[in-house]
Amino acid sequence: FPSHDTFFVSSGGNNLLSGGAGSDIFNIITAGTIPSAPNTIIDFQIGTDKIGISGIAANALSISQVGANAVISTLVGGQAIATLTGIQASSLSFANTAQFTFA
Repeated sequence: FPSHDTFFVSSGGNNLLSGGAGSDIFNIITAGTIPSAPNTIIDFQIGTDKIGISGIAANALSISQVGANAVISTLVGGQAIATLTGIQASSLSFANTAQFTFA
């Protein structure tokens, strides 16, 4: 049976996250402290998985393409908080509540 995993990562960063099959939620908690290294989600699936971000608003973030990966970064300082391997940045939108939630 497909799993439905929920992950919570906070300070430090540099985590490799894989939810496997099923719909997963990858929560990145900044709580005012931006991770020193991005968290890498190695199996994000558009239309199935979701990214939750708390502690920073959507209008303070950007999504860019770096090689084959989408990278979510802060606008001020440009610190990457998440890398989605094999995902096109153009297919993501912070306004899409099926892809992102903010708290």
